[in-house]
Amino acid sequence: MRNLVKVIVLCFAAALRHLSAVECLIFAKALTCVRSIVDFTLMSLYKSHTNETIQYLEQYINAFDDQQDVFKEY
Repeated sequence: MRNLVKVIVLCFAAALRHLSAVECLIFAKALTCVRSIVDFTLMSLYKSHTNETIQYLEQYINAFDDQQDVFKEY
């Protein structure tokens, strides 16, 4: 998963070059969505959780849920 994140982030960074303001907003939203689900996945792999880590998991999944509509068009 960590290697996937490295590749996705580089792809998004390359794709963000020379875009219009509207396209930059769409890519930024997509990047936030991808980052949130990856963070959620990585943190969910912890062997045990505290109230703090559960709060982080909730934040990540809520951020993903808020941004996922960016992919509905595709």
